[in-house]
This record gives sequence, structure tokens and C-alpha cells, in this order.
Amino acid sequence: MYKLKKKYLEKYFIIKNFISGIKLEGNDICFFLKNKLNLKFCFIKSDNNNLLLFFNNKKRILLLKKNEIKLILSFLNYKKYNCLPIKILKLNSFFKIKISIVKKRDERC
Repeated sequence: MYKLKKKYLEKYFIIKNFISGIKLEGNDICFFLKNKLNLKFCFIKSDNNNLLLFFNNKKRILLLKKNEIKLILSFLNYKKYNCLPIKILKLNSFFKIKISIVKKRDERC
């Protein structure tokens, strides 16, 4: 549905990828169906052992397994690592989001 942006490959090292579900409510599905969701303005934060996706001034819970959440949270405890949404996928009738643990590249080279 969406292609992987080259900017992610130029700016970051991708450490690990995950595919997670999203708990959507109300009119959120319209944003996904009409491709109005822009991943540039989306970001992921942790809160009480949950991962939250922020878009359009809303926060939605990402649905992952417990061991995947623990692994992501252990990486996010270090300041060098971030978690970014990379792609939006439509599998059957479900919307999934591909998230990656990334490390910023040094621009000294």
C-alpha cells in the first residue's frame, strides 16, 4: 500500500522490524481507507507497558505480543534507539502497521 521511504534508509540503521495491529475507533478507518494518513507526522511512544501510535492529535494502542513489547521497550530505554512507523499494510480486512527499531546514522563520514 505504501512504499518504504528512502529517507529512512539514508538517515537510520534498521535494527528490527515488527508488524502490529492497531486498535482503531470511530472515523480512524476513513484516514486509512483514503490514504490520508501521513507517516511523517506519526510517532510512537511507550506508556505503562503499552506502545502508542500518535497521529492527528489522537493516540491509538498498538497490538503486539508481550515479548515483542518487552523487547521494544528495552531498546527504547537507551537514548540511541527510536521506534518509527515505516509502512501501513492492509492484510485481508485488517490494517497493520510495520514499525521498526532504528538507530540514527552518524553524519561525520
